[in-house]
Amino acid sequence: MSNKYITSLDDVFLQREASINNYTNVIVSGITQSGKTSFVFEYLKNSRMNFLYLDLKYVDDLETELNNMYQQLLTNKYQIAVFDIYNQEPYWIEKFLELGLQLIIISWRNWEINEFTNIKMFPLSFQEFIHFNSSVESIENLFVRYSKMGGFPIFAKHSDNLIYKHIGRLLYFALSDFDIAIIQNIAESCGFDKTALTIYRAIKNKRKISKDKFYQRLQYLIDCGYIIQIEEFNKVFNSRYYLMDQGLVFSFIGSGSFLQVFENMVIAELYKKGKKGLFYKEIDIFLPDEKLAIISLPFTEKDVIEKRLRKMKRTLKKLQIKTVEIVTMNLEAEFDIIDEVQIKAIPFQYWSNF
Repeated sequence: MSNKYITSLDDVFLQREASINNYTNVIVSGITQSGKTSFVFEYLKNSRMNFLYLDLKYVDDLETELNNMYQQLLTNKYQIAVFDIYNQEPYWIEKFLELGLQLIIISWRNWEINEFTNIKMFPLSFQEFIHFNSSVESIENLFVRYSKMGGFPIFAKHSDNLIYKHIGRLLYFALSDFDIAIIQNIAESCGFDKTALTIYRAIKNKRKISKDKFYQRLQYLIDCGYIIQIEEFNKVFNSRYYLMDQGLVFSFIGSGSFLQVFENMVIAELYKKGKKGLFYKEIDIFLPDEKLAIISLPFTEKDVIEKRLRKMKRTLKKLQIKTVEIVTMNLEAEFDIIDEVQIKAIPFQYWSNF
């Protein structure tokens, strides 16, 4: 049997926070090497149902291969069909819906298809990173590695100080040089207020590109999950841009700008858990529905935080915030200085377990 088909699994795969169990037809999408295929294989292994998996990377004649797979599914007792399609458009999927099987599509892109539920995969959150390592290593040491290497599963068990260089090379497997130039610009200025036009002008100074194509590729990178765009409260144009994993930021700017890496790690951790928000002045991100504000201050002392909070009283009242979480490297404290607002400083490794 060709290696483009898989019908059984023996390996043990990482348990992720997301789940396929409650859905019939699913599109599992996300950035390259975020663990999409392993996530699906874990589900297949646990489901104990017969399945047929097709990897389009090994397919030369797509139409012929799809017809062959259709016949196999029609004449054999398979209950699940899986298509690993990378960046190809699944225009042919309606034909397979007629079979009444569970269909799973694995893709870099987040396709919108009727009768399919979208599940977005990201590099490992810190809690997933801890479980993935499952060693006697202390949580403090795991945090140091996670802050530098990020959550790409293929690198999660490595301790090589140069592994971040390989993380950057992952992008060349899935993206164009121009896409990577956009990502590099975000890495070098993550967390700064800017417009998309500002990014375009910075990149245009280095390479020739039309404005239309730039906006198209920027939106593609946001939709796929490489870039996080956070809009400003009550503003139209300004945004703050981050990358979906601090390992990518570190691979471009190194350890010289740890404050940026740390802030990106906090924002990415929220987005990996499906939480989205807005930013406003000195607040990195706030979640209006939860009345929650989050600020990353890795190295600030308690008295400095208190002074900053006193200056924020009007802002917290304006945004109707009830809880402020200050994410730090190692400071743990509570602040009772603003009526009816709960304020805590929490080390990242404990804050991430929300």
